[in-house]
Amino acid sequence: MINLYTAAAKGYSKAVRDLEKQNKPKVEPQKTGGLLARDMSRMPKQQEGSNKEPYDMVLDAMKQIREYRSKL
Repeated sequence: MINLYTAAAKGYSKAVRDLEKQNKPKVEPQKTGGLLARDMSRMPKQQEGSNKEPYDMVLDAMKQIREYRSKL
């Protein structure tokens, strides 16, 4: 039997880790110009609409809470 507190704590810690991953600046790889050089530019992100997954909505809510608390 899974303790509800343990499940909630694991879910919360996963969400916090995912938010930290999103906040890290992405470093583009430097082109060396070797024989196998390719253009690995990132594809533009699609516009996010109301088609978000429930987990994405939770991450957005946590992000808003963090921003609100940092202003206090």
